Amino acid sequence: MTKSSCAAAFAAALLGLAPMAAVAQPYSADELRSAITSMRAAERGPFAGIRWFCPDGRVIPAQQRCGQPGGIQHAIHSEQALQIRARNGIWLAQILAGTEHDDFLDAANGFSRARQYELERFLQLNDNGWILERARFYRGAIQAEDEEAWGRDYLTSVLAADSLVDRHFFWLRRQVRTIPHAAGERVVDRVRALAKTLSDAYPAFLNLRIKIHGQPDASDLPAVQAFLADHEARMGAGNVAEARRLIADLTTLYGTTPSEAVRSLSSRVAASSPVKAGLESFAASLDAGNWEASTEQGAALLVAIRERTHAVSSGASRLLLLDLSLAVEDALFWVVSNDPVSGTDAQARRALLLSRAAYGAGYVESWEWAELEPRFAEDATDAEALKATLDAARSTVEWSIGLAMATYGSTMRLYAPFEPLANAFVDDVLRASIMLPLGSTVSQLADVHARMTGSNTRIMGLAGGGGVRGLNPGFAHAVLEVVSGDAEHIDLVADRIYVMDRPPAEMKPVAGIATVSEGNAVSHVQLLARNLGIPNAVVTPEVVTLLKAHHGERVFYAVSPGGSVLIKPGEEMTQEERDLVETKERSDERVRVPTARLDLDHMELTDLFALRASDSGRLCGPKAANLGQLSDMFPGHVAPGFIVPFGVFRAHMAQPMPDTDGSYWEYLRAAFAEADAGIRQGQSVAAVEDVLLDKLTVLRAAIESMPFLPGFRDQVDAAYRRSFSSPLGTLATFIRSDTNMEDLADFSGAGLNLTVPNVIREEDVLQGIRRVWASPYRERSYRWRQKYLLNPEDVYPSILILQSVPVDRSGVMITTGISSGRSEDVTLAFSRGVGGAVDGQAAETWLMAPQQVTLLSPAREPAFRALPATGGTVQRRTSYERRILSERDLAELRRLSTEVRTRLPEMPGMQSAGPWDVELGFLGDALWLFQMRPFVENRAAGSTTYLQNMDGPARQPNRRRPNAR
Repeated sequence: MTKSSCAAAFAAALLGLAPMAAVAQPYSADELRSAITSMRAAERGPFAGIRWFCPDGRVIPAQQRCGQPGGIQHAIHSEQALQIRARNGIWLAQILAGTEHDDFLDAANGFSRARQYELERFLQLNDNGWILERARFYRGAIQAEDEEAWGRDYLTSVLAADSLVDRHFFWLRRQVRTIPHAAGERVVDRVRALAKTLSDAYPAFLNLRIKIHGQPDASDLPAVQAFLADHEARMGAGNVAEARRLIADLTTLYGTTPSEAVRSLSSRVAASSPVKAGLESFAASLDAGNWEASTEQGAALLVAIRERTHAVSSGASRLLLLDLSLAVEDALFWVVSNDPVSGTDAQARRALLLSRAAYGAGYVESWEWAELEPRFAEDATDAEALKATLDAARSTVEWSIGLAMATYGSTMRLYAPFEPLANAFVDDVLRASIMLPLGSTVSQLADVHARMTGSNTRIMGLAGGGGVRGLNPGFAHAVLEVVSGDAEHIDLVADRIYVMDRPPAEMKPVAGIATVSEGNAVSHVQLLARNLGIPNAVVTPEVVTLLKAHHGERVFYAVSPGGSVLIKPGEEMTQEERDLVETKERSDERVRVPTARLDLDHMELTDLFALRASDSGRLCGPKAANLGQLSDMFPGHVAPGFIVPFGVFRAHMAQPMPDTDGSYWEYLRAAFAEADAGIRQGQSVAAVEDVLLDKLTVLRAAIESMPFLPGFRDQVDAAYRRSFSSPLGTLATFIRSDTNMEDLADFSGAGLNLTVPNVIREEDVLQGIRRVWASPYRERSYRWRQKYLLNPEDVYPSILILQSVPVDRSGVMITTGISSGRSEDVTLAFSRGVGGAVDGQAAETWLMAPQQVTLLSPAREPAFRALPATGGTVQRRTSYERRILSERDLAELRRLSTEVRTRLPEMPGMQSAGPWDVELGFLGDALWLFQMRPFVENRAAGSTTYLQNMDGPARQPNRRRPNAR
């Protein structure tokens, strides 16, 4: 038993707790919030007392002695803290000394415990000790020497593992920064924390705090000195002491060069080390005040240290190298803060060097930097070359934000419901690093490029938009809502513009979206937004902070075809903008679901390979019909399957519905007829929709328990035997909705209805059929359809039952350039496992032009969904040091895109000339096709004169959209 588990057992016995095996339900957010408040107020905080932990396993009172050397003394946790740990997996006030290294690392749980330690250190630094607010002064609770000794042993042990260093370099470097090991606390962290503490206690300091957090430089030192001189008499003794500590740290940060810290660590590096000469040259440049050389050398040194860290095998050597890396980053931060550059060439050069430094510091992976570095232009004086450098540097920033969010997102989501400050953790990680000056440089370059091209990007009056990139063209006038934390379970409202970390996978229709993480450009959510002209942009955390001040206000939001973005207060709208919104509200057209070709007499469960595109809208939806067509074009690349056609659904809906006077179908039609009557009678849309949604909830529940018609189960079993050569209940299949309202000329309907993945058991298959039949009547599906369809009551679901293929990477191919606007390009988005790209994960995205392939974004998901042979799905963890698509994969996808473009339009029944949206995957080297649909965009949004003028004449893209609304 470890010393920490001894402590837990002892505390449980002492306090009369039930054994931890009998774990109760997790505490609610309100209960946790109350517990945190009580811990902050308690003299002992989250602790119950002090004990000795002896080498022989005994835990004894602090007044006694172990009897042999090697014991350690520290606090034991309170009953409250232990129960929170047991119920919620939240490790409050961790004491490192005596903890088993593997227990703290917590690899089986995605390193949760180790990452919680980092988050809690942030909370303690930035919120007056947080739960240790009073317990900081509890003598003996935490012994600094023991913590540092443990930290050295732990870091040396962890860093000796090559696989961890290769897969998690960024995070392990962060661990070295946070875990105490007598390397010294980073001054920049203390400066940020002290500025916040002082601002919270003395609000007059707020403007200086904003300056220190947002644009730190050497002017901060005299500014704080002057502030203290003006306010000392009325600040109070405690605040004066904090201000003096801040001045001392600012003096360390800006009053002297950081070469001393570099030299101190460099003295421990062997003369033969490849980084020794670089360290000495860097320190000499710092002493000489040669900032240009220091920036160049510092960036190169960070890269060299990273490469050396991978090359050596000793944990102790790696720890020294990472300590050096952090010291060099601090020094580089100091240099660029003291050396503001002007001129486009100098700013472009700095963008390259700071991006290189970001790679050296681990913010992007090695293979990603190999893709990025060649994109920086040598001469950035003209608009095209400057845009290349700007895009490369902006990608460095976006990918770095994505890596930090992927690393710490789950930890932040664990704490944020009861401690909102946790949402600021990643922002602090980035702003206390070289990413802050890189982001500022990107903003400066964006301003220059905007002036060159006439771009009109403005966010609440600020020009340039270095932290903003438009995705989907469109415009909206609505209330702005800034979502803090996870938006997955937020009840989205249609007439709102939402700013959030990432779009939820099951998003309802909204007026506009802006996200920190794009997810990927070809997810179902993004395709719906693009199809329907919903403005969509990517923003940085700094822009989110700016927009928070306008939460709840009505704003005008516009995104141009070339990616310019405008967000302004609604009261500042011009007459042209007001006319634009009013015209859109009057002219929003809805489309009609076609029903004329429905063959409801067809009751046969038809084999997929017998279907062709012409069967879409007749026997089944376009998913199965087009997949049947693909199976003929690409034999061996489509899994076997069969359909449950429209007619079978309609026949089941003709059965009597329990607790009503008619059938399921009559109940459905009556519900929509009543809603139409309510609107005609002048009832509010919201009231009518509430009543209708209640009725659809009743209908959905009834369908999910609907009896099958006689003989239907035997039909399904026969279809399994015919299509899969296996009886029902023995083979894993996907049960996929396939309605007549998907892939219309003006509405894609992508992802609105249910797919039940990888089911085997007979009862799961049969219930899955019921669930898919019921899924068009879910609220989200209804709201999207109701907004854009004239006859949503005429939606018929067929079902495609397809044999499972346990692909190891899957995604989407769009046979046009979504970001480039060039019809000859191809857009690819792939994730590991199954379904990630279409579900909105941060997928690996490529733009495939005729002569080159460009990485638009790497994957940034810590886990992926896999298909076990036993059925269902499992989540498996992954990392980012390897790309998903190989060169061979890209070549295969290029070949496929060429065939799709040339052969599909010639197929009988195909009603589109492209471009195409193809869902597919790889199992090993084998390519499998899962779906094909026309790619539909909203031409009206992109062709609006107002939006085109936002780009300026130099930036207006030449776009061709054959399938455009």
